[in-house]
Amino acid sequence: MTPGRGKRPEVLFNLYLSSPPALFFVYEIHPYVKLFGKAETVHCEAHYEGLHDDASYDRFTTCLTVRFQNGARSQWTWAGGISIDAAIQEARIVSHGATFIEAKEAWDIATPTGTTPLEFVDNDTTLETLFLDDIRGGTDWQADVRTDLEADRISLAAEVSATEGRVVEVDEIGSL
Repeated sequence: MTPGRGKRPEVLFNLYLSSPPALFFVYEIHPYVKLFGKAETVHCEAHYEGLHDDASYDRFTTCLTVRFQNGARSQWTWAGGISIDAAIQEARIVSHGATFIEAKEAWDIATPTGTTPLEFVDNDTTLETLFLDDIRGGTDWQADVRTDLEADRISLAAEVSATEGRVVEVDEIGSL
């Protein structure tokens, strides 16, 4: 959905059509739920410049902080509507033993002994293979759906937090 360094689709900058940034960037939240499980609290601040009657806007800044039940913390900062060449997105995950820091094309992991690039195992699994595994019962696709729903709950809690100006207990959102 996001254009990277190209021209932005105007639909992204409309609260009625694409929702606030914490909702249309939900794909950023999904991996953290997969890593850390359910969230406990969410705090989100959002500011819109050039907000029009049709709920479109020219620019935004959003800062979202999530506290997970296992004690991990994540924070995202987004800004949009600024010069594409100057746009940045930052993410940090703070856990008990390390901090994960989004770097240019990868992630770094900072521990008490130093900071090193986080290496991922290269997985050549194709979508067809995953589909066949699902049919054969080899994967737990329902777990992925539960993860998706938990990520959605965080995003909805972020909208409530930004609108009401308070920290939101994710349980207030209910189950989806």
